[in-house]
Amino acid sequence: MKKGIIHLFNRTDAEPDEISNALDIMDALKDDELDILLIRSLKETFIDKGDQQIFPRLDDTWRWYGEDILNSEYPLDKLPDHVRDLAKELYY
Repeated sequence: MKKGIIHLFNRTDAEPDEISNALDIMDALKDDELDILLIRSLKETFIDKGDQQIFPRLDDTWRWYGEDILNSEYPLDKLPDHVRDLAKELYY
């Protein structure tokens, strides 16, 4: 399962449904390595999907707010410690 998510984040053609499913799994796994990969790949993987929203606000976890993180709108203090500095470096 983890390998599938890693592969998804390394693709530029991932479909919105695939990304949403991966985020659901990540919410359950709470894996630091996957979280770091998510932050690193926000720009390359999750942008330019047209009118299809990648990050529906269906969940309260920070993982669903990728667009806000990319736009420096998500509060840094709400990000977990293991991704906060990286997100700040890349997007804030």
